[in-house]
Amino acid sequence: DSKYEESSERIKQQIGYDMIVDTNNVVYVDQIVRIMCDIDMADDVKSAIKINSISVPISQLQAKFKSLTGEEVLFVCKKYRAESKKVKNVRSYITSCLYNAAENLKLDKLKPKDDFDDFVSNFHSLDDYE
Repeated sequence: DSKYEESSERIKQQIGYDMIVDTNNVVYVDQIVRIMCDIDMADDVKSAIKINSISVPISQLQAKFKSLTGEEVLFVCKKYRAESKKVKNVRSYITSCLYNAAENLKLDKLKPKDDFDDFVSNFHSLDDYE
């Protein structure tokens, strides 16, 4: 569908897809782009989606998604990868994360980094050696 392709291309450009995607996150980033496209393409903008147990009009989601950055998308990727085993409804979880990404990323940057996090980040994952 050419309309879907247009939406996908616009979103990829918006988030700097080529700069943020790599072999470790391509599956997640592509899934996020698909969800963003579905919201972008939704016709019934008056209908709503539950986000944090609150009904949010699709038009509000569309507006919020149009301002998402690559950094925010990567933040959502990281959160989803960390929580993926607990997530029952992936689509709903990612939609909520995207909706809240800007605020949550700001809060995350304000959190003092744990020395242990720095310590652990100095070690390579086993994936680096495959």
